[in-house]
Amino acid sequence: MHHADLHEELGLGPLPERFWRPVQETVEPMLLGRAEGAAPDALASVAAYERFRALFSRRSRAQMRAWGTSLSPEALEALCIFGPRDDDQPLPT
Repeated sequence: MHHADLHEELGLGPLPERFWRPVQETVEPMLLGRAEGAAPDALASVAAYERFRALFSRRSRAQMRAWGTSLSPEALEALCIFGPRDDDQPLPT
């Protein structure tokens, strides 16, 4: 189980930014680079924490499509380090 999973499950909201932001800022550009047709700013309208959670396969295909980005379903799936998932995940409150 991921630390952020525990936070969300216990109703504590997102992890403090210092725990996830450096990871998101390092990993996201690499994964966007492998997502065919993805512009560097393709996810600019999506909250950074949500992008972080998606990178670690903690958002479903449907949750990611609901972001309304210009990325294709295949490009969104390419962002997930552990592969895409079909089951919706809890969102922080």
